[in-house]
Amino acid sequence: MILAPSPVQQFVDNNNNLLVGGLLFVYAAGTTTKQAAFTDASGATALPDPVVLNARGEVAASSTGTSCGLWLDPTLAYKLVLAPATDSDPPTHPFWTIDNIVSPQSAILAAVSEYQASLGGTPIGGMIAYGGAAAPPGWLLCYGQAVSRTSYALLFAILGIDYGAGDGSTTFNLPDKRGRMSIGADNMGGSAANRVTQAVSGILATTVGQAGGNQLAQQDTLTATTTVSVGDPGHQHTAAGSLINGTAAPGASTGAGGVTTYPQPIAEGFITNAASTGISATAATTVTSALTGASQNMPPAEVDNWIIYTGTTS
Repeated sequence: MILAPSPVQQFVDNNNNLLVGGLLFVYAAGTTTKQAAFTDASGATALPDPVVLNARGEVAASSTGTSCGLWLDPTLAYKLVLAPATDSDPPTHPFWTIDNIVSPQSAILAAVSEYQASLGGTPIGGMIAYGGAAAPPGWLLCYGQAVSRTSYALLFAILGIDYGAGDGSTTFNLPDKRGRMSIGADNMGGSAANRVTQAVSGILATTVGQAGGNQLAQQDTLTATTTVSVGDPGHQHTAAGSLINGTAAPGASTGAGGVTTYPQPIAEGFITNAASTGISATAATTVTSALTGASQNMPPAEVDNWIIYTGTTS
């Protein structure tokens, strides 16, 4: 908001008398469409329209209220009309009409915007990072808001409903750049690069206006498989029965005729040769990753406002 040229506006009639109860109408420039003016710089409280001047002939929130400033939106152009207390709404016998009232800042920014457009510096729908808190004339902040298809017909012709259809008939949505970075459409120019695919990123990067992503890294469940080798140190077994002079002891039934011969005598209770067998075991461990760090999935970044050029001068 900016303060009107005089801190408190006071008005007189044609006889230089205080215009007690006089009517001050506030319109959008060049129209009879009422446009809000405010009681203070916060813009939180709008003045009535028309403003009914108080006993001092000054702007106030009511005809009996305390005098206050006449604060205007610096991004808008205004028309003020002063009329007698008995005039109609809209007035038919005003004292005066002053049109195209703008703040110096607004006029300068509008001229710069028009000059840039004339040079082709910024096409309609062009977006740039911006250090200011409020968009200059001809530009809008990009926070996903719905705006009029009529008021911003040139911009609507470019964006359509890529960023949202608004109410579906009279409005459309602007890009929502809050907390988001931009990437080029993956199929820009007609050929997909497949650098950002929906299957992996969750973002349909072949369609302008699509958005997604998350600052948190995805939580994964990991299964680690480890092969563990277990060695057998070797062992021996004692045979049951006995062999004498190379002939099987009674009860043995090996070979022809139930008799097995060996090359040399073996004592009763003989022991087999030592042998070992390799044994392996597999252990499976499941680990769930933890999300640590405040911004582990964020690259180094800077926070700016983003604005879009509408092709208008207000």
